[in-house]
Amino acid sequence: MKSYYVHRLESCATGEHVVIDEETQQEVTKDCTCPALVVSASGPPGPVTPHLMQWSRTELARIVAEFDRGYFDAEGSPPRRLSMFVSAFQSELLDLMERNPFAAVVRVLTQCVFDRLDFCFTTYQVSFRLMPGQWAVINLPDDGGKEITYRTATEPAGLHPQTLWERPVSDEEQQATEADIRAQVRELLTGKDGWAPADKDTTTLLDDEQAITPISLDDLAAAAAQLEEWERQDAGEAPSVRALSRTPAEIVASLLPVEPAPGPARRGGGKATSKRAGAKKRVPPAAKDKK
Repeated sequence: MKSYYVHRLESCATGEHVVIDEETQQEVTKDCTCPALVVSASGPPGPVTPHLMQWSRTELARIVAEFDRGYFDAEGSPPRRLSMFVSAFQSELLDLMERNPFAAVVRVLTQCVFDRLDFCFTTYQVSFRLMPGQWAVINLPDDGGKEITYRTATEPAGLHPQTLWERPVSDEEQQATEADIRAQVRELLTGKDGWAPADKDTTTLLDDEQAITPISLDDLAAAAAQLEEWERQDAGEAPSVRALSRTPAEIVASLLPVEPAPGPARRGGGKATSKRAGAKKRVPPAAKDKK
C-alpha cells in the first residue's frame, strides 16, 4: 500500500520557515526545506518493512526536470519536446480558456511587460514593444482563415502600423536614462577595461558635461613654461626664474589674454591705442646678425 502527501501551497508546511516581512508586516515563507512530497509504502504488494521517501521543493523540481528531459523514458523513446507536468500558471490559463477565452488573453498580456502597442489594419498584425529594437508580433486571422501566429521582430510589423497606446515617460525617467547612458559611455572610454586609442597622441574624448581636469591644466602649464623658455633662449636672453616659479593658473592666463571690448572714441580727437600696438617686437637672432 502506498500513500502520497503533496504540499502544493507556497507557505511552509510546518510553519518553521515562516517570517514576518518588515515592509508589509505579513507572514512569508523564506528558505523552506520542509518536504514537498512524501511517499510512504508498506506491503503487500510493497516491501514488508514500511518505507518512507520524501523530497524537498528543490529536489522535487529536479525530479520534474529529469522527467521532462526523458531521463526515465524507455530506451529508443523519441525526445521530449513538451513538459508532461503542468504548472500553476498553465492550469490557470487552461481553466480561463474554458470559461472565458478573453480573460485568458488578458492574463497572458499581464506577463508581457511592454511600453507601446501598434496595430496594422491592413495586415491584421499586433506589435508589442518589449524594449527599443525588440518587438513581439501577433498575426491575427483575416478573412482567409489563417491561424494565429507569433514571432519576434526588430520593428513594428505591417504596411502602415499605427500606435494605439504608449506608456508615457516622465521627466525623471528620461533624466535617469540619459545619466545611465552617459555613465556607460564614460566607463567605456575612460574605464579600467575601456576603449583606448591606438595612437597615444590623440586627444582624449570629452563629453559636453566633463570639464578640463586639474591634470590637464598641469600638463598645459608645463608645456607653456617650456615654450616660454625656448623663446627666451632664441632671443639670447637668460633663463627666467619667474617663468618657472609661476603657478599653472598664471601661465595659462598669460597664454589666454583677455582684451577689453572696444569702447567709444575718446573726446578731443585722440585715438585709442592698445598696449599690444605699442609693444616692442622681438627680433629673431638670425635677423640681428643680418643687420
